[in-house]
Amino acid sequence: MVVKFNSRVFGGLPVVVEAEVYPAEPDAGYPYEYANVIRVLFKNGREFTDKLYDKLTKLEWAILEEEALAESRW
Repeated sequence: MVVKFNSRVFGGLPVVVEAEVYPAEPDAGYPYEYANVIRVLFKNGREFTDKLYDKLTKLEWAILEEEALAESRW
């Protein structure tokens, strides 16, 4: 399932995030559902450049993944 939601990165920059959320697959070693962040967009719809993707920290990626999982539960 693909989810789209609003978030903030870099200490407050508003962005739109598109992520794909997958169900749990215990047979494959994934006991919980998991998310793959596909795209991070500016509010005007323009996608982040590679340089901006590289500047996102591991913590920011983890937060975006958690937000995607929370959004998929609605």
